[in-house]
Formats: sequence, C-alpha cells, structure tokens
Amino acid sequence: MNRIVQSTMATMALLAFAGVSDGWAADANVPVSDWTGWHIGAGAGYGLLNHKLDLDVAVDGSGGDGFLADATARGLGGQGGLVTLEAGYDFATEGGWLFGIQADFTLSGMETNVDVRGSGPGEHINGYLRNAHSFSVLGRAGYLVNDATLLYLTAGLTRSRFDADTDGLELLDLPLIDDTVAGFEDGFSAYGVTIGGGVENVIADNVTLKFEHRMTLGRDENLAVFDQDVDGDTHVNATLDAMSATQTIRAVISYRPGVKAAVLDGSQDKWNSVNAGVGLGYGMLNHELDLGIDDLSAQGSGIGADGALASFEVGLDHLIGDRIVVGALASFTYSGVKSEGGLETTEDAGGLDVDATLKASRSFDALARLGLLTGPDVLWYGLAGYTQTRFDLDVSVNSNDSPQDGLSETRSVGGLTFGGGVEVMLRDNLSWKTEYRYTNYDAEDIIDGILEDSVNAQSIRSVISWRF
Repeated sequence: MNRIVQSTMATMALLAFAGVSDGWAADANVPVSDWTGWHIGAGAGYGLLNHKLDLDVAVDGSGGDGFLADATARGLGGQGGLVTLEAGYDFATEGGWLFGIQADFTLSGMETNVDVRGSGPGEHINGYLRNAHSFSVLGRAGYLVNDATLLYLTAGLTRSRFDADTDGLELLDLPLIDDTVAGFEDGFSAYGVTIGGGVENVIADNVTLKFEHRMTLGRDENLAVFDQDVDGDTHVNATLDAMSATQTIRAVISYRPGVKAAVLDGSQDKWNSVNAGVGLGYGMLNHELDLGIDDLSAQGSGIGADGALASFEVGLDHLIGDRIVVGALASFTYSGVKSEGGLETTEDAGGLDVDATLKASRSFDALARLGLLTGPDVLWYGLAGYTQTRFDLDVSVNSNDSPQDGLSETRSVGGLTFGGGVEVMLRDNLSWKTEYRYTNYDAEDIIDGILEDSVNAQSIRSVISWRF
C-alpha cells in the first residue's frame, strides 16, 4: 500500500493547491454545463510491470524437518505498449469541481520473458509472463483551472489477465516442474487497486485530449504449489506467490459533446521565460540480462524495480509565432527506485541469510523540448535528451561459515531519454506540469564477456515551476 500512497503524491500532489484560491475559481469562468455529460475515448500508451515473488520451501522426513528456505525477489520486470477504449459520465459543479465515473478495457503487450539455449539439439528453454488485458472501473474528481482544462485524480479497481507459457522445462527433469508448469501455463487473473491522475484539455470543439498516469497494485496471487513425497521418506512442500505492480502512461482522445476549445488572446507571450521547478514522481525500471558462457546463452527481461523520486529543474522557453514553444532544461533527480531480493535458510541448510539491493539513486538530465499551445495557458510537448544515472549495488551475506560478508558497488550509466507531457499556466508566473520520461541506457558489462545488463527506465512526475 506504501507504493499506492507514493504514486498518489507523484501524479497529482498539486491538484488541491490549484483549487485553494477563490480568486482562481472566479478567474476560470468555467461553463460548467459543457463538462457535464457522457464521453467516449480511445488511446495508447506504455507501461512497466514489476512482480514481487515469494518462494517458501519446507522438507519433512529423513531429508529434513520443517522450514528449509524462504526466497524473495522484488522483482521480476517487464514492459510493453498498450491500447485502450473507455467510456464515462461526468458532473461539473458551479464552483469548477468535477466528479465522474468511467470504465475502460486495455490490451497490453507488457511482458517478462526468459530464453535459455544450450549447444545441443533441442536444448532450448523459454517462457513468458504477459499482462494481456485488463478491465477497470474508476471514479475521478478534478478541478477546472480554466475553461478548457481539467486537473484530476482517479481511483478504482482493476482486473488484469496474465498469460503465461513455457517450453523446454522438461529438460531439467525435476519433479517440481512436472507438477507445477501445467497450471502456470494456464495463466491467472489478478485484482488490484488503481490510483493515478492526469490532465484533460479541450483541443477542438467537442474533442478532448488527456494525459494520464496510473499505478495498479495487485494482491498476492499463488502461481504454483508443490506438495508431495519425492521419495519414500521425504515430503516436500513449496509455494510460489506473486504480487504485481503496474505503472502505465496513456494519452486518450475523447468525444465529449458541448465542450469548446480555448481561443488565443495574445497572453501566450508569458511562455517566453526562465523557469525553476520542483516536483515529485514515481519510477520503474527493467534490467534486461544477456548471459553467454561457452555453449550456454541466456536472455531475460528482466529484473524490475520501482520507487518514488524527487526532482529539481531549471529551464528556458521561447515562443515562436503564436503556438510553438521551444525550450531547454536541466534537472537533477533523487530516486528511491530499487530492486530487492533475499534468501534465508535454516541452520541445517547452512544458516544462510542474503539481502541484495540494486538502486538507481540519482540522475542528471539535459533535455530539449518542443510544444504546441492549444490555448494561451496549455502547452502539449515532447522532449528528448541525455540522462546520466548512478546505480548502487549492496549485497550482504551471513552464514554459518561467513558471519559477515558481501559487496558494495557503484556505477554510472548514461542513455537517451525521450517523453512528453502537458504544462498548464495557473498564473502568469506559476505553472504546473505532468510529464513522462523513458530512458534507454547504454548496455554495460557486469562480468566482462559473460554478463551484460541493458536498463530501461520510465518515470512520471508532477512539477510546479516559477517563471521569471
């Protein structure tokens, strides 16, 4: 639930701030009847997912006595695109507040996959776990900061379908595989709580465009159970559980009868300015590993991570003509995005206690952006540039043979960043934006010539900026 709280802060921490002033509500002069009614829309987006896995193993009989080991991994990552259809109804009040409900269906390509190949014929093991589709019912509450722009929060329930498939696991010749893989390949459905927020803006009469971030945190789901005798005297019980977190960003075009697009009135000159901003956000990343040892190769996507972040930025914008804005910005981000894993065994099994953390601790970005004004106060933009990120790896090992051991390592990795967002002028010298960034980092050798790591990261952030 902590991730849900962090995501709420990240997506719309400033929504209440936008509506606290009675003066702003009066300035908005909102035609409330235009936003009351039904709407339908279609959109596309991108997402990352992260599975937190928990494996418990117990052995009874001559081979052991009760609990043997507990292993956790946070997480197992994946990524992919999505398309969505939605419909809903909203009611706007005279004070500029809006309340609504919607339902949507999303097809997704977010996938985790593993591929292992040996040198011999038929020595090939592969599998995937895919977030195939989902259905959500959501409520939302928002505030109309001007005639054509809504800032909102959304929350509700999501049912997701995960498809799974494996091939070649019989090569391992393990009883556990024979008894669990058939059920795993059937896939499973998971229910979760969804929370997020975004900006919806009228881009033409009766047409809106919205930019929305969502975080869905599912409940624990059992993926596999092994409970039987493996020989005459030994009984093994093993369970594998997973809890899935999904972060998506989506742009949706909707038909909404009655709304009117904003008209340029010459006040857009305020976009010519230097700006400084602070923001909160949430990020996920995915490590894609490539292993090559003699006659064995393996690829996996991947090791997932997630966490909150805070950012600071400075920038410069320039208006070209009536609608085009070009700009540049530099930002520093402090991040809690991390992946964690652990292993604990009994004294009879070595008394092993291992904890590992891989964290993307801080980043520096140099970015350019290009945007289009849909009104004097709203800018839709794309961005591109370069990001340098520091990754910290910490591993601690305690066992009967080695009470205190482990390693600590830091490396910096750079990569190209692109994304986009929408920025809204709240006053002539104050703006708020919600922004998505995706970074494809350069591949790095973790073990020279043997293990390579390619990292992909995405983040969503809400930033309030002062303009000078």
